[in-house]
Amino acid sequence: MASAKTTARFIPPMLLLRKERLREGREWHYELKLDGYRALAINTGGKVGEIVALDEAGRPSFNSLQNYGSAGAALHFFIFDVLMLKGKDLMGDPLMKQRELIEEQAFPKLAEPIRYSRSSTPL
Repeated sequence: MASAKTTARFIPPMLLLRKERLREGREWHYELKLDGYRALAINTGGKVGEIVALDEAGRPSFNSLQNYGSAGAALHFFIFDVLMLKGKDLMGDPLMKQRELIEEQAFPKLAEPIRYSRSSTPL
């Protein structure tokens, strides 16, 4: 359940964990690894995401991101989840509730180069 008003603060990065086998079931959702830099954005709209450079074919390119100044690739900011929205701490809320809030309240107010990373269907 979302708590009362909170203020922006340092949040440690969420690291990926290597697994040999993916868990299966309706409660598990997976996303593509985009090869970007993870970043937290603090704004009155509560945007969060990953910075990604896309190549000419629209695929994530870590090489283009590292060489952004000389590569000329377009940068995009992908939103995966929302940790706070309108002063409410959502980190204890289920991921699917966070995603509903992104789709209903945050993403409609955003434009390129910000994109939303929708999760895949359950395995």
